[in-house]
Amino acid sequence: RVRTMGDLETLIPATQAAFVGLLTKPKLADKLLKRPPFRFLHDVVMNSLRGNQLALDLFDEVESDSSQVSNKTAKIAFLEKVAAFTSNCTGRSLDVFHPSKVVAGMEPEGTNVFLQAFAEALRGGLDGSIDIPAAVRRTLRPGEDTKEPDLDDAEPADAKDSQADRDIGGVDASVKDAAQTRAGEVE
Repeated sequence: RVRTMGDLETLIPATQAAFVGLLTKPKLADKLLKRPPFRFLHDVVMNSLRGNQLALDLFDEVESDSSQVSNKTAKIAFLEKVAAFTSNCTGRSLDVFHPSKVVAGMEPEGTNVFLQAFAEALRGGLDGSIDIPAAVRRTLRPGEDTKEPDLDDAEPADAKDSQADRDIGGVDASVKDAAQTRAGEVE
């Protein structure tokens, strides 16, 4: 379970425990978790996703390469995307995690809380309790209805009798049918 804000002496061991079995490198050293640099966070995220074969389509080629995520804006955008993905997985807001402050080297407590939530999302994806592909879709297309259509409940297209079905391009379908019949007689 993800802890809430607290002192780093409590949060760091909880963050390390959250990643047991999810990440082999980078090592979650106390020193790095006390003031996590962006490169470290990028490596934790990308290695966790790649190592567990989860959400591989969340980031494009540029975002996946830490050397190309070099300016402040790109770093903040990366962290915002990870936070949105994590929230979409867990269903909880990460209001203690502020990417702009993290990039500035501040708020290690919020960063540790975020990392614990991220690890929880990964575990949920691995055990099947969290629909990772749906969370990726919600992250990449926020505000869209990204639920996959349930084709079993869909009404067959030919069963719908709407004005749009009868009027094609502003011309009544019966007129079009007559025109097509006449065209067939001419051929």
